Amino acid sequence: MRHSFRPSARPSGFTLVEILVVVAILALLAGLGNSMIKKGMDNAKKTRAKADMTALIGAIKAYKLEYGKLPFATSDYDPTSGDQGEYKCWYDGTRSKTLIQILSGKSSVNFGGDEPMNPKGVRFLEGGKEDGEFLDPWGNQYVIKMDLNDSGTVEYYTGTESIGQSVIAISFGKNKKQEDPSLSATDDVFSWK
Repeated sequence: MRHSFRPSARPSGFTLVEILVVVAILALLAGLGNSMIKKGMDNAKKTRAKADMTALIGAIKAYKLEYGKLPFATSDYDPTSGDQGEYKCWYDGTRSKTLIQILSGKSSVNFGGDEPMNPKGVRFLEGGKEDGEFLDPWGNQYVIKMDLNDSGTVEYYTGTESIGQSVIAISFGKNKKQEDPSLSATDDVFSWK
């Protein structure tokens, strides 16, 4: 009887090197996927901020159609300032909350005057809270500036940029700081860009 001798087959399983290569590839893919998810989330927040600002501007313009004027405190307009007179005070913080309450249909709200700003109680803006909070995706109140003298422009960023719109809105983004709109690295979101 003849016996044939066969060399032993390679043991089944993976070598340590093969396992390390697979783990390294998986770690690389996870890192790439994580950064892509983060970038996608940032883009989604910016898109939501743009949509909110579009709604805010639309509400302000609808208010003007209804009442024949923009919703502002008379004390904020100085017709003698600058060449054409302009709005010097931004709606941010508490003032922005008052504006949101007015646009949300609260009929008794005013800017310190005797007369309510929305006496008919028309709801121009959806999404504003009862206390006037209307926050961007990073938890900040939006900043609004209006053209009160109907010049067709609003100055922004220390007067260095003239925007050809009657109302603008800004979100200061993740870092919560106003930045120069001409910088490409700004995380601010602008209604006009």
